[in-house]
Amino acid sequence: MDTLPEIEEKLATLLEQFKQVEAALAIEPENEELLNAKKELSEVITMTEDLYNLKRNEEEKAHNSTPTEHKLQFGIGAKVEAIYSADGRWYPAVVVGSTDAGNYKVRFLGYNNEEEVKPENTREKERKKKEDPTSKKRVRGTFSAKFSSKVTRYFTIFLKKKKY
Repeated sequence: MDTLPEIEEKLATLLEQFKQVEAALAIEPENEELLNAKKELSEVITMTEDLYNLKRNEEEKAHNSTPTEHKLQFGIGAKVEAIYSADGRWYPAVVVGSTDAGNYKVRFLGYNNEEEVKPENTREKERKKKEDPTSKKRVRGTFSAKFSSKVTRYFTIFLKKKKY
């Protein structure tokens, strides 16, 4: 299993690749391959952030093994939707702990800010249908081989067309 620094490094690489795809989309905003690449990278980034948060929570839990007296519906690491206090809207979040007052401590995904939320302001996140993991070959456990080669091929062609 990856360590937190290794996950951080992978996340930094993914974010850099995401920026490169966005830069290419600024030049060719209707390029279908780039739009798909952006979507897939966004999903991989979200999954990597979730993995990072879960790993961090496991390490925090190992260091702070204080039992809580309250029985809450969701455990640490559960993907939920929670109401953000600043605007009152529902956002995807992950439970990172609980408080003595019986509230959840959640981290909002994509924003990485944490907030204490009452149980009535959390709900189960709708689950997306998962793909068959055997349907695609994986490259270093992150990208499908097909996706990786398409991005590489596109950037090679793209860079040859541009004259600097």
